[in-house]
Amino acid sequence: MDRFILIIVLFLTIDLSAQSLKVAENYMDQGEIEKARALYAKLYEKNPASRKIALSYVDALIQLEDLQKAEKTLKAYVKDRQKPVAIVVLGHVHTLKNESQQADIWYEKAIKLIEENPYFGFSIGKKFEEYGLLDKAARTYEKANTIRPSINFKVKLARIYGEQGKLEKMFENYINLVVERVNYRSVIKRNFDAYITDNPENEANKVFKNLLIKNIQEQPEVYLNELLAWLYVQEKKYIKAYAQQKAVVMRSKTSYSSLINIGEVAEKEGNIDQAGIIYNKIIQGSVAKRPKIDAATALMQLRIKLADNEELAELEEDFEDYLNKFGKGKDTESLQLDFARFLAFKMENTDKSKAIINALLDKNLYRFSEGKAKLLLADILVLEEKFNQALIYYTQVEKMLPNNPLGQKAKFKVAKTSYYKGDFDWAVTQLDVLKKATSQLIANDALELALHIKDNGLRDSTRTALKNVAQADLKLFQNKTISAKKQLAKVISAFPDHDIIDEAHFRLAQIHQQQGNYQQAFDAYKVIINNYPDSILIDNAYFQVAEILQYQLNNKQEAKDYYGKILFDHQDSIFYVEAQKEFRKLRGDQQIN
Repeated sequence: MDRFILIIVLFLTIDLSAQSLKVAENYMDQGEIEKARALYAKLYEKNPASRKIALSYVDALIQLEDLQKAEKTLKAYVKDRQKPVAIVVLGHVHTLKNESQQADIWYEKAIKLIEENPYFGFSIGKKFEEYGLLDKAARTYEKANTIRPSINFKVKLARIYGEQGKLEKMFENYINLVVERVNYRSVIKRNFDAYITDNPENEANKVFKNLLIKNIQEQPEVYLNELLAWLYVQEKKYIKAYAQQKAVVMRSKTSYSSLINIGEVAEKEGNIDQAGIIYNKIIQGSVAKRPKIDAATALMQLRIKLADNEELAELEEDFEDYLNKFGKGKDTESLQLDFARFLAFKMENTDKSKAIINALLDKNLYRFSEGKAKLLLADILVLEEKFNQALIYYTQVEKMLPNNPLGQKAKFKVAKTSYYKGDFDWAVTQLDVLKKATSQLIANDALELALHIKDNGLRDSTRTALKNVAQADLKLFQNKTISAKKQLAKVISAFPDHDIIDEAHFRLAQIHQQQGNYQQAFDAYKVIINNYPDSILIDNAYFQVAEILQYQLNNKQEAKDYYGKILFDHQDSIFYVEAQKEFRKLRGDQQIN
């Protein structure tokens, strides 16, 4: 019975101590340090061996600047005990008392404890870092690593070296780590963001590059080639990146798609010449057929974007050459569809285009591939204004892939075709369903078109102005930009007081922008900003004006002001996130990755 009572008392004592500790911690959090100190003092008197209570008590004493009491408490606590963290804290107390020699004695005692137990390196190093003693933290981790390499403090050391500006030692640790542990690659690249820039003359870039090249020569590991390729991509030296990544692909037998990706990154960043060279290198240098086909497809897509009218005949010949070389089977499906699209929309040869697609559809394609082919066939029928036939194919794709973005895209095209035809009510019915589409892009497009129809068809029972704009939109789809511009000018002239005028100006601005007439595009967007401040397109106009000012007219200060309009006046805009990023960049904030 006495033993049972003793156990009950013990549990109650422990529970009360835990509650008191929690109360003391709350006092510390709330800044009531004196109350916390008083509680910690009582707890320490009852539990002098408790590390948590002792260090918390000392922390309260330090904050109250009672350094003598803190020193006395710590010396009593560490006496005849291996208490590495407390020893570091004791050194810190001497530092606060301006007793640097005494502080160093205790710091060295803490570091020496690592010889007895290398795992103390974690807590000792962390405490040194907490006090900003990076040199001592580095020595701690280095010593622990030397005694017990398996513990591996390379990440901690690399971070400290970086903070100290010791770039070579930092990168050496990261390189050693990535060779030892491949799964660290993505983590390490994120850490590089603070040092590596797109400037090859940046000191960190040069140090990292030299170390990588040296290590590749001494121990040729594919991960080092991969890191060097990554570095060259950051510096926009895509041809050199391709060479390194090719070495990775050849030696590790990994997918060639990483080579295509480098070309795509170059293209996206506007380095068109380098992208073209990379695609050509893959076509000419690859042994396998699949990489050649994919590179040829990417190259032709790039060339179509850049081609003027004089180059179109040459492009057609090159498409034919590639298809004669690679064949017209299912493996060149994307190349054939691109050729068909090119023939229809650039060469106005819809008969040949449809023949290519129909030949593909006879090859028993996979369902998704069949959907892409039928979607393009329907687009060509819209191009020919054969709307009813187009609707049949769009509907087939929609039913074939109902929960797929391609099926949702087909449903949107059903609505868009109905809009072109002037069947506005049916178009809105389709669009209202699509506003909940899983694809955010399609949902946004559906919402935008539905608002366009609803807002501009209410006050005009004949919907004449809306029909005229729909015809202009059709002409834009058909690449008849001159006719589209005339149609929009006609709307602006004939319906000066109609709600649709802002949208007519907006479409004109988009045409000018796509044609590279940036000053005219800027002027057209400004018409909306100056005259239609309540337009649903106002945030879009602000964003486009900002983009033109920043990237084409080189007026960054005014561009920042227009991005700011979205941030401060249109927080619900779909352009908000991008505008915020550009605004911060122009303001000079650190780049947000």
